[in-house]
Amino acid sequence: MPERAERAQRAISTMTRVKVLRYLAHRPEATRQDILDATDLSYATLRDALEDLGSLGYVAKGKGSRSATYSVDRAKVTEDLALLVAFVLG
Repeated sequence: MPERAERAQRAISTMTRVKVLRYLAHRPEATRQDILDATDLSYATLRDALEDLGSLGYVAKGKGSRSATYSVDRAKVTEDLALLVAFVLG
């Protein structure tokens, strides 16, 4: 499997990461508290998901006025998911 397709597969392999990606896709520059308030995730679960998605290159951490903000790289996610689909469908 191509590396970028594998990265996309990892990103969507848990509903937790999918929830975070979906939330950030519609609400860029969200804080951790914003995400917690909108989902049923625990703090530790969200922290792990943000770390995982960050290490995959899909979520970036920024500096807000009071607390860190998070945003998703929609183009990268879209491109990598397209590669995953192309690999699966051959």
